[in-house]
Order: sequence, then C-alpha cells, then structure tokens
Amino acid sequence: MGLIGEVGAGWLRWSIRDAVEAIGYYRDARRTEEFYGQIAGELEAAFADGRLKRRPAPLPFVDPAVDVWLPYLPSSILNVGRMLYPDRLPFRHDFSVQAGDVSAEVKRIYDKVTNRKAHTNRSITLSGWVAANSPLSTVTMVDANGRPLSEASGLYARPDVRLPEHEGQNRHVLGFSSSAEVDLRDQPAINFALSNGTEVRTEILERLPVTTVLSDEELLFALERIDIQAHGWRERVLEDIIAWFPIAWLWSSLAALALTAVTWARNRSRPTPLKIAVLLTLVLFIGSRVLLFAILDASAWNGQQTRYLFPVSLLFAAMPFLIANPFSMVARNPARTD
Repeated sequence: MGLIGEVGAGWLRWSIRDAVEAIGYYRDARRTEEFYGQIAGELEAAFADGRLKRRPAPLPFVDPAVDVWLPYLPSSILNVGRMLYPDRLPFRHDFSVQAGDVSAEVKRIYDKVTNRKAHTNRSITLSGWVAANSPLSTVTMVDANGRPLSEASGLYARPDVRLPEHEGQNRHVLGFSSSAEVDLRDQPAINFALSNGTEVRTEILERLPVTTVLSDEELLFALERIDIQAHGWRERVLEDIIAWFPIAWLWSSLAALALTAVTWARNRSRPTPLKIAVLLTLVLFIGSRVLLFAILDASAWNGQQTRYLFPVSLLFAAMPFLIANPFSMVARNPARTD
C-alpha cells in the first residue's frame, strides 16, 4: 500500500507464521498447535474480562476496521470490474533459468516437458515510485553493462505514498514508468541517476519483488507493476482480441437489448419467468464476485487479477447472446379470440 514498515491485511497471517517460526516453532506439529492454543486461550480470557474488545470479522482476510478501507471501495469496484473485459494481456511470470542455477541437461528436459519456447525477446512494462536523497535525474532500464535499453522515464509526483518522518526528511516521492523491447539475456535492470552524479542500479528485473519497498543508502523505491510479455504471433492475435473485445461486447449488448425490445413490441411477447430468473442469477453471480474481490482490493491485497474473475468472465461475455435470443428469452402470448 505504499507504507513503509506496515504489513497489509492479506499478509498479516503469514507475518505471524514467520514470527512464530523464528522463535523456534514449526519443528513439531503438536508443540506448535499447543502454542497457538495458548494464544487463543489468552485472547478469549482477555475478551471475557474486558481487557480486549471483541468485534465481528465476517471475512478473515478483511480488516474489520471498515472505516479504514471503505472510502477506497468505489474505485476498487471500477478497477476490478474492468477485469471482466481485460484491456491488456494477463500478467505472465517469466521463469527463465539463469546460468549456473541448473545444469543444461535439466533445463533441456524442463523445456521439453513443459513445451516451453526458447524465445528471449520480451516486451517489458514497469512502474513504481522512488524517493531519493538528491534530486532524481533519470530512470531507465539498462543491461548488465549499464547500456540503456529504454528511454528515460517521465517522473511525476506521488502524493499517495507516505514516508515515515525518519525516512521522509528531504525526500520527495516521484513516480516512474517505462517500457521497452529487450532481450532477457541482457539481464535488464533499473538504473536511477541522481543529480549529484550517483547512479543506483537494481537487481535484474526477473528477481525484483513487486509491491515491496527496497532501500539503498541513496534512495527508497518500490516496483508496483511489471509485465514481461512475449510477442509471437499467438500473443499478437490475443492482443487484437483483447483490444476489440470491450467494443464488441458493448455493441452486441446494445444490439441484444434493441432486438429484444423490437421482438417484444411486435409480437406482444414477454420474457418467461424462468429466463428472467436465469438472467438475475447471472447478474448476482457476476456482481457478487466483483464485489468480493473489490473489498479485498480495497482492504487487503491487489484484487485486480484476471484469474479472480475468470470463473464469471465467460458468463459475462455470454449475456448479450442470452438476452438476444427471442426464442429462449421470450414467450408469445396466446392469441386471443373474441
């Protein structure tokens, strides 16, 4: 969330687990369960005698302090809802093997079994923020030898990122974004150039953690998004489909509504109760899933992921065709005789 030293609600349980492991547990299951049981007993006792106040928590991953994340919910609903008609290729991790990690024979077997292509050219798009001790000159992608792989990123203010007082003195937070076509064999990294002549280069992009604040003597920075995408013919076709899908869905929806209205008016037909129930059920399924992950997006972690809405995205795409089918969506009134 851009706050240094804070743990997001979605990661709190993992932080607790790591802390418990650090003090010597998780070597024996029974001893670990007894430790958590002791904690639970102490909490229940504190609730019972009034030392702690109990409040409901309907979803385990959601912060029960609703007033903290509720203002962000409307924008999260819009952002998550857009994933029903994605405007970019789904994020793909590139698990390229670095030299020395495994033997050439193991890599060959892996590539064969997984049918992995050996292409190394990728389109990389990244964005994040940086706070430096000295004014920042440029942010670029560079190769292992420091040669620029991209044009200098445009820098812009990021008032939404707040730094602690001891970290934020004399530092202005700036956002950056960059994109380039690179060869992964060049081991691309990010290079921050400061006005005092200092340059700070990160690890290679494939090893940089996302949404984690990293620090150096000269600056703090966080990589918020990185897309590493291949550009074969399949990817280009998929990009075209994704680019046209929102427009096609909108026009097919309008056409479906118009066709239904005309059919209803001309034939004096009405939607059958069963089909109305089907449509309402689809709307309920789709809307509830969008709302669920919008709440998680506003309160816990990034809910704007294609895989979260995939189970309902196919239903969303099929709705115009369900509406437009006059034979299944409407039933003619029986002819009246005088």
